[in-house]
Amino acid sequence: MGNIRDQFDKILENALNLTSATIRKNGNQWCVYSKSGKNMGCYPTRKQAEDRLKKIEMFKHMNK
Repeated sequence: MGNIRDQFDKILENALNLTSATIRKNGNQWCVYSKSGKNMGCYPTRKQAEDRLKKIEMFKHMNK
């Protein structure tokens, strides 16, 4: 079954796939884009882009 970190990474990956935004490599940066194509920020690492996407999702759900 894999360790807890592997399980967490899999859950995070699945959650990121269900969001209203995507992360794409743009040159040497990782950028967060909304489904409509709006650039929501670019970061030097994928981890930083994922962290930004998590914050976006958190704020989106706080307003409900």
